[in-house]
Amino acid sequence: MADNSQTTPLARALTRFVQGEIDKQVQQFGQSLPVSVVAIDGPFVTVQFDVQSTITFPNMKVAQAISRYARPPTQVGDKGFVVASDVYLGGATGLGGGYANYLRGESNLSTLVYVPLSNTSWPAVDANAYNITAPNGAVIKDDSGNSIITLTPSSITLQCGSSSIVIDASGVTIMGKDFLTHVHSGVEPGPSNTGGVV
Repeated sequence: MADNSQTTPLARALTRFVQGEIDKQVQQFGQSLPVSVVAIDGPFVTVQFDVQSTITFPNMKVAQAISRYARPPTQVGDKGFVVASDVYLGGATGLGGGYANYLRGESNLSTLVYVPLSNTSWPAVDANAYNITAPNGAVIKDDSGNSIITLTPSSITLQCGSSSIVIDASGVTIMGKDFLTHVHSGVEPGPSNTGGVV
């Protein structure tokens, strides 16, 4: 069996070998790549890679870079990019199990997290205010769900325990009573106050 080990200079052979080993290790690192959201599953999204390449990237289900305390209404078609963690995130996100270790054995796509990006197609908003917008509106509530503010395209509801105020196209309703047409008991002429709402 003939080889060229006797004719290839050792320095050149070692350089090729070392570069090959470096290239193998670099392949283990994740990359930050542009993506589009193609599906939503609770706090997770499935993304497609918006990259022209000879490599076929599969759609990936990944965690979003969000907090449990503020969850944006990510929509199919939203643009962003994925960033790679240095270690496995399955145990932290619930998409896998176990704990992360610092060994570089995980696939370079298994450590990705979706980060949304702003876009020139978005409508202008007041840059000095915190803007919350979504197709169905917004919900602000405490963890127990006792106090809730719900904004929809057609109404605003304020609720605290069993008390509620609803504002919609028909008017204002307080505790189930129409505010503009409600009547009071105990009405008498003169300086007396009226009784409670009937």
